[in-house]
Amino acid sequence: MGTSLQPLRASLQMALPLVVLLMLAALPAHAQETERVLIKGKGIVPSHLRAPLHLTMVVGDSVCVWVKLKGRGRFEIESNEDQRYLLRFEQTGAVTKIVQVDTGFAERKVGKKKRMVEFDVMMEPVNTHYKFRYKGPVGRIAFHRSNGRMQVAKDYTREEPAVVVVTEVE
Repeated sequence: MGTSLQPLRASLQMALPLVVLLMLAALPAHAQETERVLIKGKGIVPSHLRAPLHLTMVVGDSVCVWVKLKGRGRFEIESNEDQRYLLRFEQTGAVTKIVQVDTGFAERKVGKKKRMVEFDVMMEPVNTHYKFRYKGPVGRIAFHRSNGRMQVAKDYTREEPAVVVVTEVE
């Protein structure tokens, strides 16, 4: 009876290092999961604007992707920790708005495995008599270096269009 278990014991001894390697390989994947940030919210549009809302996400300095919006302008973006994003909300007949999100230091919040950033963006109709655009992002979201606490800043500074004066030349 001892001889019939020897092949099984030998195969288990050979498989043990492989199992340990697989378990060690799974650890970094689990660690990466804890460094995720979920960005979610809603683009709110005026009821009289019928054009669809579009959300474009610029990642870092070069990658630009469309974000698919769910019913009524809801969005959800699973992001990596330590990334910078520009979220551009555009709609025909509305003023474009940009929100900047910096997920650096998001992991420093004690007790949090996944961080969530949640906000809504209210679109404004374009005034046909007085056109303007925002000078920069209307919102900036980042995390504090020491404790990972979320910091939010808003800036609605407008950039006025250049005024062109036309005069007759005699």
